[in-house]
Amino acid sequence: MRNSSQDSNAGWNSMRRSEDVEQEKLLKCSKKLYALTLLFMLTYVVLFCLPTPPSTSCLAFFKALPCLTLSLNAFTRYHFGERKTLFTVLLSVSFIFHALGDYLLQIDIFTVGLASFLIAHLLNVCAFITKADENKPFFFYSQRSNLDSSIAGASSSSTPTKKTPLMRDAMRKENFLHAKLFTPFLAYLIVVVSILLTVPPSPSISPLSSDPVMTACVIFYGLTLASCPWRALVRRKFCFVTENQLIWTIVFIGYCIYASSDTILSIDKFTYPLPEPARSILVMSTYWIGQLLISTAVDAELPKASILSLFFTSDDMSNRFSLSFTNPTTSTISSIASAPLLAPPEPPTLEP
Repeated sequence: MRNSSQDSNAGWNSMRRSEDVEQEKLLKCSKKLYALTLLFMLTYVVLFCLPTPPSTSCLAFFKALPCLTLSLNAFTRYHFGERKTLFTVLLSVSFIFHALGDYLLQIDIFTVGLASFLIAHLLNVCAFITKADENKPFFFYSQRSNLDSSIAGASSSSTPTKKTPLMRDAMRKENFLHAKLFTPFLAYLIVVVSILLTVPPSPSISPLSSDPVMTACVIFYGLTLASCPWRALVRRKFCFVTENQLIWTIVFIGYCIYASSDTILSIDKFTYPLPEPARSILVMSTYWIGQLLISTAVDAELPKASILSLFFTSDDMSNRFSLSFTNPTTSTISSIASAPLLAPPEPPTLEP
């Protein structure tokens, strides 16, 4: 028994060392790619501020480069890491579409650029509902199956294959979609769309309400964009045991900042044109900060490989949370499942 226990501990320690080496290698790669990303951002700013700026296509090229390097950073997790997952692929491809949208908006092809950003956000939504260490595209369904198995395991002492009506009722009350968390984002979207549709635009701008197709596209884009911070918040509050909660907090903050950039851009496009350079400073600074924070999602499963490990303690970057610890309803269900269905009868007392 002692030898088998020692072998098990040795195997576990070897696996941990291998994971630490992998994360250290990925962190070195991230440092170089994030430095390159910041260099491309600075290059774009310098070119934009020149007294005689270069051609529009040249500016568009350098504007797209930061997202391409962030895409490459996500792809390194798939190529060099041991986990070949759909999660990293979706994030990597989404940054490619963001780069394409950056290029198209810079050369003033708004409609196609908007479609490119829409595809990018749809890919991010798919990534945010995909488990980071598995190829399961709907993570809240995975939560349901995990919870179902945990209840079955907890009740194995009584009836492992049969659930009581109380357990079934508790499971039905569990909301795996967490739609209530979408309420503030939906309210924000309604306010922004109302401003775009009701506030009279400047004389040089045609009102958005005069174009029903564009109005529908803007609303659908807004719903998709609002879904991204919503799913990041859900992932942060109910993250898996193998994921880092701090990273999902950063991703949520990043998407909120990103949404502010799109809000400024939509007001400038459909209501009131903002003066330069204030417009570009506000739009690009919030956009790039948001993208840098969102890009950290690729390391939710390997937090020590994240660039965030340079700014937070090792405890913050290694602390992982279980669904059963963060979801009070799940804890209630587990306690129900583990409780005996019937109290054992009290032993008879013998009267003297």
